Amino acid sequence: MIMASSQQHLGSRSSTLLNILRQFLVIVAIVLPPVTCWAVTPKNVVVMAKSLDDLITLDPAEVFEFSGTEIIANLYDRLFLANPTNPAQPTPGLVESWSISEDGRSYYFLLKKGPTFEDGRLVSATDAVFSIRRAVILNKTPAFILSQLGLAPENIEAKVRAIDARKFLLEVDRDYAPSLVLNVLSSAITSVVDRQVVLANARDGDFGNRWLRSHSAGSGPFRLRRWNVGEYVMLDVNRDYPGVSPNMERFVIRDIREPATQRMMLIRG
Repeated sequence: MIMASSQQHLGSRSSTLLNILRQFLVIVAIVLPPVTCWAVTPKNVVVMAKSLDDLITLDPAEVFEFSGTEIIANLYDRLFLANPTNPAQPTPGLVESWSISEDGRSYYFLLKKGPTFEDGRLVSATDAVFSIRRAVILNKTPAFILSQLGLAPENIEAKVRAIDARKFLLEVDRDYAPSLVLNVLSSAITSVVDRQVVLANARDGDFGNRWLRSHSAGSGPFRLRRWNVGEYVMLDVNRDYPGVSPNMERFVIRDIREPATQRMMLIRG
């Protein structure tokens, strides 16, 4: 049995927050002049101008565009995070440790204690299993990422199973390089959603897809407060997330599609 743990890797949930915030802040972050929605931008609110013309959904099982991927990285935790300095060794996210069977086809994952969803419920192996199964069964555009491991709607319930509250099993169809499997589990489509909340908002067998396109049910550093299509996306800070800034309450992304307009607003301060 090949074993590994998060102690062998750099990174934690708090450092994860810093990394994913950089995905936003590499784009010009600005405090805007008064607008119709806010008379004055409060000091504890960060506002950023960015084109959101590619934003069509915020469901992790469906999102495949740049803007949506950036946003859900701040709403949800993943099992692993891509490691740009060492792609062969993804950084653990929700996973504390893992082991691989001798034949290389069975992966056993142990989740960290403590991470909670927006409603305060602990993230469990059942949620992780549900999230992977849901993504495969919905079979939206990014589902091909998981199909690389031999996962399909007809076999997914047998291939991904919870063992107990913190442990789950993933079976792949052949002996892949572990780096491939772990990198697949660092993709946006494997973001862990709150099973109970998603199923409570499911309609006509859609696994909550219509609801989750414009709502969040994650354990990340932010929560989706509102998405006004063509105007802005508003995120509230999750105070239960390690490492969040005590001086920040809200993050607003204004949908400003013209670079000249973004520049003008920056100059005006």
